[in-house]
Amino acid sequence: MMKTWVDAVYAVHHDFKSHTGGVMSFRTGVLDAKSAKQKLNTKRSTEEELVGASNYIPWTIWVKRFMKYQGYDIRSSIFYQDNENAIKLEENGRKSC
Repeated sequence: MMKTWVDAVYAVHHDFKSHTGGVMSFRTGVLDAKSAKQKLNTKRSTEEELVGASNYIPWTIWVKRFMKYQGYDIRSSIFYQDNENAIKLEENGRKSC
């Protein structure tokens, strides 16, 4: 099982850009951790959470495929996020608005 946690902090830099951090793990220990300033300004914390997830998901997909081609069977992958509005938008798209 692969687990990924992503969180973002709204407008913490001097130019009002947000910051995203993420961690990936297989049961115990950390496989990967990233922390980066977002490249665009957002108006709301929900938007910065979406940008943060969007920045981290490609890496999660790449690692899952890499592990598959190394012979490891990853049966499930869980992506954790703490903003309910962002989760609804990611699951339902614009219908959530």
